[in-house]
Formats: sequence, C-alpha cells, structure tokens
Amino acid sequence: MDNSQAQSLNFFKRFAFWSPFSFVTISVLLAGLLMLVMPNMQVAFIVGGIALLVLSIAGVISLIGEQAANRRNWIISTVAIVVIGIALLSLNEPAYRAQISYAESHNNYSVAVNGLVNLGYKPPFSKTLATAYLNWGISSVNAHNYSLGIQELQYTENNFPTLPQAAQAKNAIPQAMLSYAEYAYAHGDAITAGQQYTQLIVNYASYPAAATALTEGAPAILGEANAYAQKNYYQESYNAYAILLKYFGKSSEATQSENLAPQVLLTWAQKLIDSHNYGPASQEYQLLASQFPNTTQGKQAATFLANGVSVTGQLLLQNGKPLPEFTNVRLSSQWVAPASAGGSYQTSGQQFYADIDANGYFKFLNIPPGKYLLEWRTTQGAYNTLLNGTSFSLIITVDPVAPTYLPVITVPSFS
Repeated sequence: MDNSQAQSLNFFKRFAFWSPFSFVTISVLLAGLLMLVMPNMQVAFIVGGIALLVLSIAGVISLIGEQAANRRNWIISTVAIVVIGIALLSLNEPAYRAQISYAESHNNYSVAVNGLVNLGYKPPFSKTLATAYLNWGISSVNAHNYSLGIQELQYTENNFPTLPQAAQAKNAIPQAMLSYAEYAYAHGDAITAGQQYTQLIVNYASYPAAATALTEGAPAILGEANAYAQKNYYQESYNAYAILLKYFGKSSEATQSENLAPQVLLTWAQKLIDSHNYGPASQEYQLLASQFPNTTQGKQAATFLANGVSVTGQLLLQNGKPLPEFTNVRLSSQWVAPASAGGSYQTSGQQFYADIDANGYFKFLNIPPGKYLLEWRTTQGAYNTLLNGTSFSLIITVDPVAPTYLPVITVPSFS
C-alpha cells in the first residue's frame, strides 16, 4: 500500500494534533462526558465501556500507514482503550453497588431501594431489601417525615413477613405514630394528630404508645372532630366524637362530644335529606334516635321517624282511564291471605286512607315505616286488592325517610 492509499484510509493523519496520546485523552474525555449524564453508575459504566470500545476503532484506523516504531505506540494506546472499556463493562455492577452503599450511608434510601430492585432484589425473602426499607422508614421518622416513614415501615412489615426486619418494623410503627401525633398537634394539625392517636388506640392497643395516646390524645381527637365538622365532613367528625365517647368516657372532651355528636348527626341527616340521599339519611336518623335518645336532637330524630313519609301512586283501569274520582284507597299494616284462590282476605292493624283525584292519583301522608297492603274501595263499599292466587300483589314497603312513589297500578275492573 503506497502513502496516498494509506492517507485516504487513515484520514486522522490530516490532523496535526493527532497522536497516540491525544487519541487516548480524547477517548477518555468523551467516554467520561457520556458517563456523567447517565442516570446511575451501572448505566454509566456500561455506556462508558461501549463508548471506549467503539472509539478504539479510531486507534486501529490510525495504525494504517504508520512506521513500525510509531505503530507500536498506536497499538499500546488502542489496547489500553480496549482494556479500559472492558474493565468498565465488567465493573458496572460493583460500581452500582458502591453507588447504592453511598446512597444508604447518606440516607438517600429511595435511590438505594430503587438500585436494589434494579439488581433483582425483591420481596418477600430479600434481607438486603428489607433492611433498606426498614432503615428508610426509621430515617424518615427521625427526620420528621412521619408519613413517609410510617408508610415504609408498614411496607416492610407487610411485604417481608417472615424476616426479622418485619418484626422490627411492627414494633417501630406505634412509636412513630405517637411521635407523628405529638408533632402534628404541636404544629396545629389536629386532624392528623387525631388520626394517629385513633389508629394507636384502635389498632395497637397492646403497645405502650397506645397507653400514652389514651393519656394525652383526647384534646387532639376533639380538635379533629371539630375541624371536620367545620369542613362539613360529617362522617369523619362523628367518628372522632364516637372515639372520645368510647375510649375517653370520663374526660371533659367526652362530655363535649355528648353535646356535639348529636348536632353533627342531625345536620348530616338533614343535608342528606336535602340531597335526596334517603337511605343514608335514614341510617343517621335511626343512629341519632338510638344512641342519643335523651338529647334534643335524638328526640327530633325519633319524632321525624315516627311522623312517617308520603306514599304516592296512581290507579288506572286496563283501558288506561283512571278510577272514578274520590274513590277511597287504604293502606293496612296487617293482613291475612285467603285460604284458597278466589277466597276472601282480612286486613287489620294500623290503616290509613286517601282519595283518588280526577286523574287516578292518590297520596298518603305521614305513613310510618313498614310493610302495607294497598286496597281500593268498590262501589259496594268493600275494599279490594290484587291477588295472584292466594298471594298479594300490592304489598308495599315504606322507608323511614324516603317518600314512596309507586309505579302505575292497573286494576282489571272496577265495580
């Protein structure tokens, strides 16, 4: 190969600065820059190693047309780059482990945990990963990041159940909750404080931290209940008052709860009625009447439930025409089915009456909750209903709170 051919193949000869030393320097700098922008050391070492192996091609090209003495320098430089590249590739995992150890030593446990997961550590049997999560939780609690700390401790307990780290986490959680409650209350966050005290009392009753919560937690839980009430979170507010009544019976906070809880329940029930959520409203009225019967609100609830609700319907003939105006309809609370098909039946108990209007509509007012048989009065003065053999077809259920709207009732005949 003559010099002109070598020059065309080895285009690096065009640059005066190009030498084995500059080749090594530039290759290392380029690989280093690529490694700096990688997300972690494992990826950085892999990318750096690959980059150097690719750049070693430039060293091979630079051999072309060189004198024997200079060629030796190029071979040494190229081999050095290849060796460094291979070393980086082979050391990527040790480097990553070193990064993980560094992160753990500086309390950067999110990086450490993600690194361990990337290396293949996983629940429920990895002691290394369990230790990282445990230390993450403890470190977060010590840094007053209680929510994250308790979350990681609970993760350790739940996901590594057979390892000793799970037991350590379980024992650390109550004290972390107590510290969280005290910290939150001292900083004016009664809701968080009350929640933590409540969890301690209900879920960790056998731990010393729960005993402390029973000693000091009542003001915070009362503050939580009042704060929720102000935000119109009635369920949460009542739950907090109920905790005070159940666990702090002789405290001044419990005494206040006896007055405040019925108010919350009544307001909640009334708002549910206003939004037509009758089922939940009925539950709250019944809870209020049963749990606080001697309070003003409890008596109001009992009266409201006793007053009953309206029952509205329409009676039409099979031709679509309404029954005659002023036809009387009746609700009976007790009945006895006929002995056989076509036989007579009997009704008794509480009975309520209403008249049909010109369009066949009727409306009962103040009907107490329960089951009733619907009847209409015939022209002969007797009452009749729909029977399917010996079974009644017009038994209706009246809710304690929700108005009852019946579907259109078709009567085969009227006489």
